[in-house]
Amino acid sequence: MTSYTSSTSKIQEEEQKQKHLSNPFTAFRALTWHNWFTFYVAWLALYADFLDSIMMVICIRKLSLYYAISKTEFTTAITLTLLFRPIGGVVFGLLSDLKGRRWPLAIALTLLGCFQLSSIFAKSFSVFLFIRVLASICIGGFYGMTSQVYDSAPAQTRGMLGGLLHCAISYAGVTAAGLNMSFGDSPDSFKKMFWVGVGITFFAALLRALLPESPQFCQVEDDILIGPGEGKYRSKIRRFGYQFRMMFSESWPIFIYCTIFVSLNGWINGIFSANYFVFLMSEKGLSNKTASIVMMLLAIGTILGMILGGAISQVSFFGRRRMAVLCAIMSFCILPAAILPNTAWGLALGCNFFYMFLHGYSGVMHSHLNELSPGAFRAFFTGTVQQLGVMLAAPATQIATAIADSHHVKGPKGTLVEAYSPTIAIGAAICLLLKVVWVSIGPERREADLQSFTPALKSSGGQRK
Repeated sequence: MTSYTSSTSKIQEEEQKQKHLSNPFTAFRALTWHNWFTFYVAWLALYADFLDSIMMVICIRKLSLYYAISKTEFTTAITLTLLFRPIGGVVFGLLSDLKGRRWPLAIALTLLGCFQLSSIFAKSFSVFLFIRVLASICIGGFYGMTSQVYDSAPAQTRGMLGGLLHCAISYAGVTAAGLNMSFGDSPDSFKKMFWVGVGITFFAALLRALLPESPQFCQVEDDILIGPGEGKYRSKIRRFGYQFRMMFSESWPIFIYCTIFVSLNGWINGIFSANYFVFLMSEKGLSNKTASIVMMLLAIGTILGMILGGAISQVSFFGRRRMAVLCAIMSFCILPAAILPNTAWGLALGCNFFYMFLHGYSGVMHSHLNELSPGAFRAFFTGTVQQLGVMLAAPATQIATAIADSHHVKGPKGTLVEAYSPTIAIGAAICLLLKVVWVSIGPERREADLQSFTPALKSSGGQRK
């Protein structure tokens, strides 16, 4: 059996290349209907994931009132559910690398829809929390299983496709803010929002079931060598386990790098983005409706940043790494514009510019992680590092909320309010500086061939070509 071979030397060689890649906008002409359908299903899966997560954040006040607990207690409990996401990243990622992309994602989406539906009828917070734990496990596998987008897409479109995929978070934010504004302030209005999420999740599951499998898995040969006293199924698991051990023994340094890469992004989102809505209402004195409108307007900067970040990272001079560093530096410089204005329009304008660069970093992330991952275990690798990074950043929202609630500053009417502005500003600034340092020392493999990988069950053992 041929073992998994490391591509570290190839990565170092390709980092030195300055081959000019074609315009990613014109390269879209090469995408087939299958490429676009695959992209849309992956986008919809991430949209369902982000919508579920953002609705939980926006409904913190409603849910804490509904279950008669404090906001800090609620955020603490929900933070703990994030610790279960890596389980989904591992389980569904390995299933996707073993059996193909199609059915593992369809099953995960179906289970998430069932758990979302169950949470609507939860009578106590303990039951609600248990359901959220199960939902988190399902959500944990989504990110890695969307790697099917790159199984057949041209290399010159990967940056743009990655940016467009991450735009799902912006559309989910607009949807969640719009639903929150439409259904009012009553504590039980979160149920109506969750019903919308249930419908979207089941629709995504249906489309995923209809989408054909990646060609690499359709061509897997049934050439398993059966050992003495073993059945075919056991032999497949033995081979897959062997290839996995070989891969991880050689790829663990890049695994750690990518996990921290994702975690830094999660920390700034947990500190700044997750608390910005509360900051608008508490410290700036905006109404629920006005704050929701501001959050919806922030989608403009987010979408532009993700698309441009992904597209520009395809240009040879920038690449993924330099683009991510540039976005972090510019975000640091523009951060005060998202905090200091006292009007809704001023905050919306300043934060839009801030988000454009902040999420330009996110637009680079999806394609960058897939290019750095070992080909035969891409779903496991990207899904697990994503969820481990999110898990490491899980305390961010809780810490920021606790610090802000325990300190006070003068509000617009001269009264003391929670100190959200210094908390999220200082926390975001620290994370951005750490981003610059960490990304600068990392690798890049923008020209990796993501279409020629061999599934781990084949005799070539998952070697990246």
